[in-house]
Amino acid sequence: MIHDWFEQLELPPGENFIYSDNSLYFSTFSFSILLHLVLFLFHSFHCRYTFFVQISHTHLVLLISFISFLFFLVLSLVIVFIIIILLLRVHSFLYNILSSSFPLSIPLSLFLSLS
Repeated sequence: MIHDWFEQLELPPGENFIYSDNSLYFSTFSFSILLHLVLFLFHSFHCRYTFFVQISHTHLVLLISFISFLFFLVLSLVIVFIIIILLLRVHSFLYNILSSSFPLSIPLSLFLSLS
């Protein structure tokens, strides 16, 4: 999955990386819906039947909060990782442009001669 993100970073000019593929958004959205559905079913099953180990309503809310916290922590770490990768790619791209042998004064002089 990360390999696909690296391939998407090399898009032709005019393409936008953020809007080109929403697979990360849809996968996290579907995981969130699935998590809420499982927790809802667990909560409804818990309210109707008794288990061998009783879990109080407060413990269930704490468990749901903890799972949500872990989910968003992992999601934020993945987003930070993607941002760091993008910044490194932009840095290497700018470094390659600035360190190339092509003089940057030619486009400026061409622009000044046209105006």
